[in-house]
Amino acid sequence: MLRCLAELQQARLSSSKKQKKQLLRALKSCLSARCPAFDGYDQEDAHEFLMLILLQLKEEGEALRTSCVSSICPVEHFEFQLKSVRTCTSCGLQVSRVEDFNHLSLNLRSTLAHSLHAYFQPTDIEISCECEQGCRASEVQEFSTLPRVLILHVMRFDMLDYGEKLKDRMDIPAQLDLSDFPGVASLGKQSSGSTSFQASPRSSLRPGVSTHRPLQTAWCCVSFGEQLGQRPLHQ
Repeated sequence: MLRCLAELQQARLSSSKKQKKQLLRALKSCLSARCPAFDGYDQEDAHEFLMLILLQLKEEGEALRTSCVSSICPVEHFEFQLKSVRTCTSCGLQVSRVEDFNHLSLNLRSTLAHSLHAYFQPTDIEISCECEQGCRASEVQEFSTLPRVLILHVMRFDMLDYGEKLKDRMDIPAQLDLSDFPGVASLGKQSSGSTSFQASPRSSLRPGVSTHRPLQTAWCCVSFGEQLGQRPLHQ
């Protein structure tokens, strides 16, 4: 997978359509060897496609690292951590844990910021507490680390309504400031870097450069099949 993507990156400016088709077929064959569902030409889930690529890249990167080859796994640019805190509603006992992520799946709202804020809203969950009386808890999440590239997956199906396809439009700003989101303020104190991410407008797919910090970010609404903006990592 690493070789396929590297060759595609090198051929991006090539005028040879035949070469690009061959490289894309090689990428498809590499992925379908792991997941036969992608072997044919039926329409498949774009989010699953992305996750499989990241998973395979992660495994190949770790294999290279264990073989004493000096390399940086490209998936590391997408990885970050969220800290979740569960509080028993009966005794107030708190339990926290940190989990690794490479993307966030958001429910569709009117704006991207609203969707992201909704993701971090407290949720009520069932638990088994040490106090033996509590069976409910409130769970909140916050950023523990930030990625170099933040992938946001906007879900277009309402699974609570028999999988109805949502056709509402979402407003995606040219710049998304993460400083108001849980945990980011404390991270900003630890680093002099900005917490702003930029995305290209819908009307343009041309690469751009952030004026806030040397971050390349991508906004790709994979569930809608529409790429809103992309900044390649090599720039």
